[in-house]
Amino acid sequence: MSHDPTTLVPGSGATAPLYLAVGAGGEGVLRTFFTGRAATCSALLLVAGKSAGARRWGVEAAVQLASAAARHRRTVILADLDLDAPLLHERLGDPGDEGATDVILYGVSVRHAARPVEGRGFSLLPAGPPAADPGEVLIHPHWSIVFAEVARAQGLLLLYVPADAPGLAD
Repeated sequence: MSHDPTTLVPGSGATAPLYLAVGAGGEGVLRTFFTGRAATCSALLLVAGKSAGARRWGVEAAVQLASAAARHRRTVILADLDLDAPLLHERLGDPGDEGATDVILYGVSVRHAARPVEGRGFSLLPAGPPAADPGEVLIHPHWSIVFAEVARAQGLLLLYVPADAPGLAD
């Protein structure tokens, strides 16, 4: 019997994120992702390990998952919530000058801050400028507005964050 390292844990409420934990190997991720509740969720939290290697793997996995999701969903936005050491914008050739911190702390719209990734079918919401308190960004109440906006558009917001991010456990 093979072990499926994918765990889906529902959040609370209609627009709450669905949490996806992926272990080594990642068997079943896309199968699980595109069936059941995951197929209709509007936000998915992708948590990467704490080590530098796990973060690099997490970035690659997030890009591949966003690309795959874009083949099945009209609107897919990959958000980099590694606010201390963001990597997604570099991996995808984006300047990363505006992003999640602007959306959450200053009210910039997701549509404005997220930019299409050429040849991938999804948009990137970079981390943006450094936040004085990265934990505040992750637990800020404005996320409920962002989740609702994405849900109304029948889109999918993939939130990439490292396991040791300040505020994640909150």
